[in-house]
Formats: sequence, C-alpha cells, structure tokens
Amino acid sequence: MRTKFSVSLLFAALLFCAPTAAAQQYTTAEATTPFPERQTYGLSVLASEPDLHTFTVVGVRTGSGAERDGFKKGDKIVALDSKPSSGFLLSELRDTLTRAGERHQIDVQRHKETIHLPVEVTLVSLDSR
Repeated sequence: MRTKFSVSLLFAALLFCAPTAAAQQYTTAEATTPFPERQTYGLSVLASEPDLHTFTVVGVRTGSGAERDGFKKGDKIVALDSKPSSGFLLSELRDTLTRAGERHQIDVQRHKETIHLPVEVTLVSLDSR
C-alpha cells in the first residue's frame, strides 16, 4: 500500500511542477508553430479478408474529391491504375490518394458491376466542416 501511495504522490508532483529552466532550454522554433492543416481525399477504406486485399469503401466525405469522383459507400476497390487489388497494400492506396494533383483510374465493384472511376486527387481539410 505504501508503494502505491508513493507512486501516486510522485505522479501528482510531476503533474503540478513548474517547467524547469532545463526544459525551457530545449524549446525549438518548430515547437511554437501550429500543426499543419490535416487534409484528406475524403475516402475511408477498410481492408478485409485473410490477405487484407479486399478494400471496401466505408465512408465518403461530403464535398470531397472522393465524392466528386463518384465513390459510394459499399464500393469494393478492385484495381488501381489497372493493377488488381491483390497487387497493392492499403498503405499504397492511402499514399496514392494523398498526392494532390495526381490522376489515377480506380476500378470498383458496385452491385456486381465493375465501374471505372477516373480520379484526380484533390484534398479537403479535416479540420473544418
């Protein structure tokens, strides 16, 4: 019981300590600038199945490039630039859709029909609605 009390007291002391001169010495210019604006193409995708190569659209942000390019919730991404989904990872898809200005073709399966979506990556702010 005494150990728990000591740890709790130490934690409380750390929480309420004033910053020391040593801590202030290491403040950099980068630490005082705001975080960059977070941006997105507007497509939320879930990788599933044992191989994690089934990519399902679980959300499309209103007013985003993804909405403009024609994505719908429930679409299954089956190809990126003619490369079947078995040939790329979710991280590669994500990276592709963060490079503003690039053009790609993404094929989706929607209601047993394959649809070719020409995509121009445009990003919208995550910080405003």
